[in-house]
Amino acid sequence: MSSLRGVTHVVSCSVSVERPFQVEFVDGEPTITSSAVVVAGEDTGCGPLTAEMSVRSEGSNRLAVTIPITNAGESAWHGTVQLQVGSTLIPITQGLISAGETHSETVVLRLPDGVSSFQGSLLIGP
Repeated sequence: MSSLRGVTHVVSCSVSVERPFQVEFVDGEPTITSSAVVVAGEDTGCGPLTAEMSVRSEGSNRLAVTIPITNAGESAWHGTVQLQVGSTLIPITQGLISAGETHSETVVLRLPDGVSSFQGSLLIGP
């Protein structure tokens, strides 16, 4: 259980943000690609938060996905982070991220035999 006791300001996302990605396996090694269009001056919904993803093989049919989130704002952030792969939502526990800090979590996905690529989304929300 987490507590926000003592925190006077918490950054919150005004809407859920979705960042699509694709993972492909080339010679057994995973590669992640993502593209998102951001228009200058447009509110992305989560203000000063940035998220990067990386993937690495964890053996046969296992893929580690690491998601560091940086809070470049002046207030702490606490919200929800999920990976969506197909219709499956995978919650990522991030906890409170203080102003100017980065917090990283890694989840390991177990993939069906023969998967050569898949698509998903990183979801960050209020």
